Amino acid sequence: MCSYTAAYYIIVQRPINFNSMAWNCIKHFQYLKAIVIIQTNPKDLPEISRKITIMKAIELIEEHLRGVLGTTNVPLAYIIRKEPDTPVTVATNPLRVDLPYGTSFISFYDEMIACTDHSGASYSGDNASALNILVHVLKGTSFEVSIQPFKRNTDGRGAFLDLSKHNLGSNRWESVLERADHIVSNTD
Repeated sequence: MCSYTAAYYIIVQRPINFNSMAWNCIKHFQYLKAIVIIQTNPKDLPEISRKITIMKAIELIEEHLRGVLGTTNVPLAYIIRKEPDTPVTVATNPLRVDLPYGTSFISFYDEMIACTDHSGASYSGDNASALNILVHVLKGTSFEVSIQPFKRNTDGRGAFLDLSKHNLGSNRWESVLERADHIVSNTD
């Protein structure tokens, strides 16, 4: 359990010291290990259709990535978090009393999503996995073109952020509002 605990702390960039390796923290990693063992990937995402719009699909992709574990058993949602650099530090996020993750988080997975580094081989593999999920969801739709530039570098993060920006950004909401206004004004 000590090596499992140390591996977790390395992933979330937390120092390994007397407090973090105390038994009252280490014992909680038995639960994390059990959760990872029984974790199953969520069902495949539905295809985009009239019922599943691109805006809904983006929400579903985010939720889906929280349930899919990457190469180091970190949910792939860390790939698409807004800030690539980890804004959380040990000073701003001390360990909870008798829990092995920081006060800013409600679970192991939340801390991993917020604190896992965006570099190295595991990030590259996870980034490619995120791109594969996007490719699968968007296959055969007009939105597939928007992720095409990211395929060469297998950049799932860039593809997701670009897809979100183009479909959830302020321009998108303005066009939705204009369409709704047009419908309302033309209804008798």
